[in-house]
Amino acid sequence: MTTELGRRIADWHIDRGEYTEARAELEQALEIALEIGDKREEAILYRVKARLIVATNGRVQSAEAALKKSIEIMGGMGARYEEALSRAALGRLKVGAPRKGRATRLEGVDDLCAAAATFGELELSERQAELLIETVELGEGVLEPHDSLGMLHEAEIALRPLRRNRNGDGGRADKMMEKIASLRTEFETEIARRATNTDPEPIARGGNGNDDSHADRLLRSLSRRLSAKKAFLYLRRSLEGPRTLGCCTGDALPALERLAFSPDKELIVSAGDLTGEGSECYGPFVAYQGFDSEGVVYMERALGSKPFTEQEAAEFAACSARLLRRIPPPVQGEGDGVFPRVVTRNSAMRDLIDRIAFLRNSSASVLMRGETGTGKGLFAHLLHDLGDRARTGSFVQVHCAEFPETLIESELFGHVRGAFTGAFTSKQGLVEKADGGTLFLDEVGDLSPTVQLRLLRVIEEKRLKRVGEARDREVDIRIIAATHRNLEMEIERDNFREDLYYRLNVVTLIIPPLRDRREDVPLLAEHFLSLYASAEGKSAPGVSAETMRRLKLYSWPGNVRELQNEIRRLVAILPAGASIQPSDLSERILHNGKASRFLRRPGQLSFQEQENNLQDALDSLEQEWIREALIEAKGKAKATARILGISPQLLHYKMKKYDFAAVDLD
Repeated sequence: MTTELGRRIADWHIDRGEYTEARAELEQALEIALEIGDKREEAILYRVKARLIVATNGRVQSAEAALKKSIEIMGGMGARYEEALSRAALGRLKVGAPRKGRATRLEGVDDLCAAAATFGELELSERQAELLIETVELGEGVLEPHDSLGMLHEAEIALRPLRRNRNGDGGRADKMMEKIASLRTEFETEIARRATNTDPEPIARGGNGNDDSHADRLLRSLSRRLSAKKAFLYLRRSLEGPRTLGCCTGDALPALERLAFSPDKELIVSAGDLTGEGSECYGPFVAYQGFDSEGVVYMERALGSKPFTEQEAAEFAACSARLLRRIPPPVQGEGDGVFPRVVTRNSAMRDLIDRIAFLRNSSASVLMRGETGTGKGLFAHLLHDLGDRARTGSFVQVHCAEFPETLIESELFGHVRGAFTGAFTSKQGLVEKADGGTLFLDEVGDLSPTVQLRLLRVIEEKRLKRVGEARDREVDIRIIAATHRNLEMEIERDNFREDLYYRLNVVTLIIPPLRDRREDVPLLAEHFLSLYASAEGKSAPGVSAETMRRLKLYSWPGNVRELQNEIRRLVAILPAGASIQPSDLSERILHNGKASRFLRRPGQLSFQEQENNLQDALDSLEQEWIREALIEAKGKAKATARILGISPQLLHYKMKKYDFAAVDLD
């Protein structure tokens, strides 16, 4: 006990930078441990001694000697946990010490990996994963990317039981998984760059032509580098059913039938040629299926070729994982397809969809911002449907503005019998109903301060109390919040809690208004025309060129919802097969192409347009005026200047100032 107390005091002094006092306590404790024969404390004290040497910039060799002594003593005693701690400390010292060569740093990596393996054997999965991630970070510049990926894969496997059990470590495990995902992306990008000199673009789940060219290019480049005679990407489910890139599906299926993947076995590498049934033979091959993927990447060499080396297999796995992660997973929706259709050709919307696909399995809270009618609920549902939570829980949507303040607390968190007048039975709240899934809080800015405080506790502690209940209930939910309000301004007015804002705003997704993606208006109009005409048993009406021009000119303050309702009205009032003329449009749309469209007040701007100062707000409004005038004038400078009432020279100056490009009216 005396030696342990002295050791702890020495550690405390080191933490405070009081090295003289720490040295005195350490020497005294070590002397006592040697005198009474306390081997365990002696070994731990040598580890503390090494820490003191490093803290005082002493000789690295002396610190290494102390740690090796600690490892030797613990190994002789069979104290594997303490031995692993000392070995990890030795590894950190070798990897991070200045002026050390690559060979010594690699020895340090080996020590860290050995310590991590011991933690795994002792069923300390969290410590094992934590040390493997640390090894990858410390080994930057000395480890090859495929080695780092192998360690991250081991860490991921170690964490999976913790995430499934949710026995108190789930939140910490989730954070480490996010770290693994971030590091893995870096290394896979580097390996893909080295292997193929290309950066794969997103691949569509359906369609032909340009959508598949990026995958084909990657497969060809990688197969040339790895000397493979056959290479293909197989998607089990797509809009057209099973689909194969690189060869026909009939040629791919016999190869796929030989593969036996599992959650712990994502990469399969053959040792050489294989003989199948009858006279069928296969050359050396590699195959990869991601843990959460519906696709398989396969490469095979000619008969008699050399098997894939460990480094080649790791390079193949890294490129395959990166490729598969760019493919959105299939979703079983209410429609005929397996992936929800987002009607757009706008680059900002495509970037938004890519971000949603990337975030699908993250536990981070998401704040969706955008004007009314932009489709925040649609994208929130898409984010849920794409991820694993679609299989483990429900998507529960709460319209925060619908409930009066006296009811919202009970609706969200539930209540027990007798909690208030009229509570004759206990009731499960919407938060509990979302357990294992996603809770979507629409118009979260309308919540009262009391409900905001309770929601904050749910996010921070993953626990809640029903109204009138004393005990806590654990919940595992991912929160998506949406608002059209300027929450920063609401915080300044003391209407919204700042701490809750930061908890919700971990990731922000901004849905652009329809007026900022006018190229989507024809696509959306045709989509809604077909949808509602089919629902009413009519043939879809056509749209005249002048009508489409008016639709594109309109600013759509109600966004996609307003366009949807306008098309629905037109389908209802027009006979089957009719052509929609400008006179059929609503008055507000018909006359919006004139000067009235320039009269939008600052209060009608979206929160993205409401800048921090008056000049920024005026610049935003001026850009909008110029953009709409350019559309009406079909890109002609003189006509645009005439509409705006300014000279062509001033228009040229302002277009250069705001970096305007030509307007495409097709």
